[in-house]
Amino acid sequence: MNTLISIIILTASIALFLNLFFKKVNIHSIIGYIIAGAIISYVFDFQNTSSEMLSIIAEFGIAFLMFSIGLEFSINKLKTIKKEVFVYGSLQVVSTALFFYVIAYSLFHLNHAISLIISLALALSSTAIVLKLLNDSGKIYKTYGKNTVGVLLFQDMAVIPIMLMITILASSQSNVNELLFGTLLNALTLLGVFFVLGQYILPKFFDMVTSTKSDELFITSILLLVIGSAQFAHILGFSYSLGTFIAGMVIAKTNYKYQIEADLIPFRDLLLGIFFISVGMQLDVAVIPNNIVLILSLLIGIILSKAIIVFAVIRLFHTSQISFKTAIILAQAGEFSFVIFELAKINGLSLDTQMSQVIMAVIIFSMLLTPFMFNNLNNISGFFLEKIKDEGKILGEEDISGHILVCGYGGLGQKLVSKLKELNIPYLAIERDRKLIKKSIEQGNNVLYGNASKKNLLERANIHKAKAIIIAMSNDKNIQMVTQAIHQTAPNATVLARAANNYQKAELENSNVNFIVDNMEITANSFLEYISNEVN
Repeated sequence: MNTLISIIILTASIALFLNLFFKKVNIHSIIGYIIAGAIISYVFDFQNTSSEMLSIIAEFGIAFLMFSIGLEFSINKLKTIKKEVFVYGSLQVVSTALFFYVIAYSLFHLNHAISLIISLALALSSTAIVLKLLNDSGKIYKTYGKNTVGVLLFQDMAVIPIMLMITILASSQSNVNELLFGTLLNALTLLGVFFVLGQYILPKFFDMVTSTKSDELFITSILLLVIGSAQFAHILGFSYSLGTFIAGMVIAKTNYKYQIEADLIPFRDLLLGIFFISVGMQLDVAVIPNNIVLILSLLIGIILSKAIIVFAVIRLFHTSQISFKTAIILAQAGEFSFVIFELAKINGLSLDTQMSQVIMAVIIFSMLLTPFMFNNLNNISGFFLEKIKDEGKILGEEDISGHILVCGYGGLGQKLVSKLKELNIPYLAIERDRKLIKKSIEQGNNVLYGNASKKNLLERANIHKAKAIIIAMSNDKNIQMVTQAIHQTAPNATVLARAANNYQKAELENSNVNFIVDNMEITANSFLEYISNEVN
């Protein structure tokens, strides 16, 4: 126990200090986590010890990420990117796998089964790294971000048949039909249960939870949903991440998706950090200097090959600039490669230990390079291609800009929304009272469920592109919390609020609120008049 605690403290310390240094030189924290894992693995010789529990925790990091992806892409929204998912994604996976299969079989003289496994593993990219980079930078809604997400979604869905295929390759012919039938039956069970949950149970469940107005119960219910859906899928023979992805898509149909996403991010990022540490722990550092030429050669070859193939696929549908950026973002290998290799090892279809470590090193190095390539995406594309205006655009709720963000949908908020609709001014309101949310839906108003004091939710409401933010609340504590969150998220935002008394007015003035009124009857008109005269 003492040794375990020492390892945890040392790992956390190394990761913390590495990332503090990396942040100062603009290097992504992902790299710090991976290097920390490699250092700990080398110090404690983890290659010769079992890390099953750590692997399970790390896989839940991916599961939480997949849940947040599911929140982003409801069935209806998935329909809007069906081309990116099913056309771009299938073309990329098939063409890339075919290319690497030919190389592995003809150049390295590996047998058919192992060549196929390696080719499919290398065809996948890193969902964990790429989506984190896209989310953190806000580029997930650019056209190349949309293409990237579509391809990644197809890759994640392809993991299931790939894992099934590995099991079939290791099974006797007499068990194949039984295996296929059982998998199909389990898949129908999984989809059926989630359909019933989403259609009849979860909306009422979250109504009950939110009626308590308890943040603790709300977060507990989210964790129960994520972990429960992951375990249910695992019991049926599928990955944890598939279960959470479907659960996220089910939740995406409700009004609670934005608040859920905002509350979930800290857990997701923590578990993803553990995941990247576990990736570093799988690397035998001693293998690198003895095989550095082979590792670098394979690294360059894999990144260039994937980039060229992805570019060729996307170029069939988009400009060179968009195709090039998509290709650079997807050029690395991914975390599911480790899952595929581990399953192949269990089924007796793995490479020898030395070659396995070389490929693992190549995969990790390709992941390490990704943040650098992403941060210099414009410079790299500008070097190889002519400067072409980015055709990026925003999807769904993020399409709104130049809007009035109304925090609160009570009496004042409803008056403001009504007047904004009359004047044909774009708006977006945030409210956490379920009864008011239902009322807004009936009225056809653009209102999101959530706590406006959450910075992540404000960012999802596109606060940086809002013309002004109006705090339409009466509770002094809530107003102060929202004001603080706004200034932390968008320091230059124009903020308007109503003061119920002189004390509250003084507090708002100290909080750098741009405009304050104290008369309920004329508040809505006063706000709109100020915006019209003062805000460009």
